[in-house]
Amino acid sequence: MILYKFLSDKNFKKYWKSYLAGQFYFASWRDFNDPMEGFFSYVANRPNQSTTAWNITNQKDKFTVLCMAQDLSHMLMWSHYAKDHKGVCLEVELDDDQRLSANNILVEKVKYPNRIPALVSHMSSQEQAKRMLTRKLYFWRYEKEYRFLAQSTRPGLHQV
Repeated sequence: MILYKFLSDKNFKKYWKSYLAGQFYFASWRDFNDPMEGFFSYVANRPNQSTTAWNITNQKDKFTVLCMAQDLSHMLMWSHYAKDHKGVCLEVELDDDQRLSANNILVEKVKYPNRIPALVSHMSSQEQAKRMLTRKLYFWRYEKEYRFLAQSTRPGLHQV
């Protein structure tokens, strides 16, 4: 599978040696540029909903995230993520799912629902956290994004 990572020139210069070694920066979900991303809806007056919401937020904080796209030709990707068309786009070929599993990295294609996801009562807090981190509102569907989730509480470099 071939994916693309859009970068500002500043970030490319900062991490280019790491990229050559197959390492990429995984960020906190709190640093995403869409202010609604990673959020979910719930009804606070239902039993345990507030506690469950708190647990999911804590679980989300246990992951760091790398975002890549399937398509390098969409102009908005260059505008949003490559510093107004002044940055770069790296092509990454991934062919070894076992290596990602060995590094405890989950790879999921992002889903683009019409509304902010709601809590699912039968799922664990960790599974719901993963679900919330792999959803974006449908406005962003042109990104055709994949998310890499690493079990790490601190942003930093991970082998991909």
